[in-house]
Amino acid sequence: MRAAPAALLRRGALMLSGEMLQSAFHFALNIVLIHQLAPTDYGIFAIVMLMGGLALTYMRSLAGLPANLLIPAHAGRRRALPFEVTFGTVAALSALAMGLATAALLALWLRSDSLVAGGAFVALWALRSYLRSLAFAKGRQGEASLGDLTFALTGALLVAGFALGWRGADPLNSVFMLLAAANGAGILMALGLARRWPRLTLRRSMRRRYGTIGRQVLWSVLGTTTTNIQGQGQVMLIAACAGPAAYAPLAAMTVMFAPLRMLTAAIGNMVQPELARLWQAGATEAALRIARRWTLGVALVGILYGAVVVTLVPFLRFPVFDGQPVLLIGLLTFATALPPLFYLMPRLLLEVRRSFRLAAAIGLAGAAIGMGLVALILLVATPPWALVGAFASEATVLAGSLLAILRPEALRFRGSGAGAKTWAPARRAGA
Repeated sequence: MRAAPAALLRRGALMLSGEMLQSAFHFALNIVLIHQLAPTDYGIFAIVMLMGGLALTYMRSLAGLPANLLIPAHAGRRRALPFEVTFGTVAALSALAMGLATAALLALWLRSDSLVAGGAFVALWALRSYLRSLAFAKGRQGEASLGDLTFALTGALLVAGFALGWRGADPLNSVFMLLAAANGAGILMALGLARRWPRLTLRRSMRRRYGTIGRQVLWSVLGTTTTNIQGQGQVMLIAACAGPAAYAPLAAMTVMFAPLRMLTAAIGNMVQPELARLWQAGATEAALRIARRWTLGVALVGILYGAVVVTLVPFLRFPVFDGQPVLLIGLLTFATALPPLFYLMPRLLLEVRRSFRLAAAIGLAGAAIGMGLVALILLVATPPWALVGAFASEATVLAGSLLAILRPEALRFRGSGAGAKTWAPARRAGA
């Protein structure tokens, strides 16, 4: 048990290094595209990136989260193979569905000719994220980091070519093609390091195995849906009502705070297996102690980073910011980015406790408040002010998540422990 903190730190260093590479690449890419693309094209790119982010959350619920919770106990044993086959099949089918959904969005709503490249990009990004989660679930952090490095280096080379003039007749389509290629390179590296070609199957045994956790996965997906509506619904509503061009400056400012989102995702993927292990062993106090420490650290880093960005905001000279209240957008985006830093660990603990219904209810409350405010604000004010609704939504989730952990009896309702019987943590005698 004493070796756990050191192992967690090593795991964290590897995961954060990979996330930093990805974050740096995405940040540099957005800076290049802000200058290279027309506002409408950049707005479309930002919407597809948002779709990709949503795809990652569903991939986590459908395959990544079950892998993180079930594979570590059997890592390195043959008993882990059936889980890998099951979750790998689900991941492949999910990635295909996500790519098709993105292509449909590009064709039917955004009226873009980049539907094939955009769909391929989102599908491959989602699949690479699952392979990354699988590597960490199996304790192979080095493989995950090398996959991240391959993705970042390949992407950097392709973006450099784009910036130097290789962009084809349709710059936006070229961007999606290079992102798909970079994610494909990362996938090939991950599969090569695993030294085992993935096995996929639709046999009855696979469906039966996944069906045993189907109810928990269903509630996890519902929780993810409410969280996405709560976290991204306001942004999508702004984009839908105001159009890609009006959404572009908000998306560009969000890029400045994207490292915080990547940080929380990395730490969540890193810490959750350890929290699950402790909870299943009955060491709930140790799990809570780890959650408190990480919350303090993440929040401190986020506040310092945000303060630096807001200080630099008035000096930004991006074409999409022309004529926009840049400082207002920066302050509201920073305010919206803060609550997730504080509710990251409480949300992870709710998942570890299998309180998926409660997590979904909290997300739904935040979504209702946020989208209602956004709709009202868009009727009377300009799009930047609609970020107030996004902040209200995040603040609601923060309050609900903290209350669920600190005062669980205050939010208890019938059936809130869905799945507890199947995946309930084993408690020590006398606990």
